[in-house]
Amino acid sequence: MCQSIAESYAGKSIFITGCTGFLGKVLLEKILYSCSDLKKVYILLRGKRGLTIQERLKTLLELPVFSRVYREKAKFCDKIEPIVGDVSQDGLGISPEDRVTLINEVSYVFHSAASIKFTEPLHDLLNVNVKGTERVLSLCKCMKKLEVLVHVSTAYSNTHKIFIEEKVYPSPIPLSMVDHLIKEQPDEERTKIIIRDEPNAYTFSKKLGEALLAEKHGHVPVIIIRPSIVTASLSEPIPGWIDNWNGATGLIGTITKGILRVVRGNGGNVLDLIPVDYVVNLIIVAATKKILSQSVNVYACATSTEKPLTLRHLSHLALIRCKRNKFNELPFPGAYFTNSKLLLVFLSAILQTSPLSLADALLRMTGKDPKYRKILRRIEQVRDVLEIFTSNSWKFSTMNNYCLYSSLSPSDQKTFPFSPSLINCRRSAGLGVSLRHRFVMRTAPYFLAACGRVCLPTPWLYTEGVALASTC
Repeated sequence: MCQSIAESYAGKSIFITGCTGFLGKVLLEKILYSCSDLKKVYILLRGKRGLTIQERLKTLLELPVFSRVYREKAKFCDKIEPIVGDVSQDGLGISPEDRVTLINEVSYVFHSAASIKFTEPLHDLLNVNVKGTERVLSLCKCMKKLEVLVHVSTAYSNTHKIFIEEKVYPSPIPLSMVDHLIKEQPDEERTKIIIRDEPNAYTFSKKLGEALLAEKHGHVPVIIIRPSIVTASLSEPIPGWIDNWNGATGLIGTITKGILRVVRGNGGNVLDLIPVDYVVNLIIVAATKKILSQSVNVYACATSTEKPLTLRHLSHLALIRCKRNKFNELPFPGAYFTNSKLLLVFLSAILQTSPLSLADALLRMTGKDPKYRKILRRIEQVRDVLEIFTSNSWKFSTMNNYCLYSSLSPSDQKTFPFSPSLINCRRSAGLGVSLRHRFVMRTAPYFLAACGRVCLPTPWLYTEGVALASTC
């Protein structure tokens, strides 16, 4: 009889990088909640001035994302062992004692640590996303019990193709150049020449990270997970949970608040969103499937091929929920999409800058601090960075994903849902609303609350937001 996913982890130890990130937090929570018989979870944490490593861990675990595991798995803290280190440092910055522990104890490695800032200098991105991956791989090669290294990449690591298969594509530059580029610290103009047709330096660095694993993994079995745009959870650990207003979150959040009204792109383009819990479930399940040591398996986690959601439809669904619950701060929220740069500038002045200037003037007259122009300046920067993704569409093969999910028992499919086909193929009981609709509706409060770091009180995120999300 085949082992369940939870049984595969029983009595074994895992090592996770990137636990303080959005995806990393959900990964840590889920593995502790659904695979509670595991032996130890070693997590890599950077040292922080004024805080001990235990204090950093305590601060992390006090976040609402861990409320479920606190409530139902009382002794889960005993299984977590923080390791002081940093993927940007030689040897991961790990002490000799901790290194010995990891070498002797760890069976699974989940590498999700990465620099995800699109505008970060190329040399910094290469140091973290490529050399950091190489440092993790070097440690894995020494581990005595290692079964697999799972590396979190991005579905947008190969945008030179319109249809992207679940395989590793050739490196755009020789990997031997990475060290040279880190030392050279190329400026913006030089970076554009190096990355050529890549959307940005981030996707370029993730492509190199994949190529490095394929070329240098040796005897270490490697699984690469390629999520598209990771956004709020569908179900776990809290429906609609998100902890940042980066990327698409900020874009949709400010549209529904009535601040951002003009976006560069075609409303018919697909914005490929995937719930964070789906990505985490895929990571956990994929690691348990034995692969040959010479193999590098790739799993995409994306919706564009099976369940595409266009920018226009996404905006429409979010605005329906927004208006129903009166989330907008300014009247008549909506979004206009255009491919014309000239029209973008003109409409931004008419539909955004002028009304927001008036709104700020009214705030001043009532004795309040102006805020809308400040928010707009920040979100326009995000909009411009994301322009490549709103102005184009890609399709990602998810055949490996589908086959993996199909191989699970009904019980594991229920515990670890990750197939994109689930997101809108079924109807929610009694509501006649697809799961894709439920996903967008659930996340709307959290898109708004995430933006509310600038203009909403923090408790709103976990009180009213949770209550509203749970009723969707």
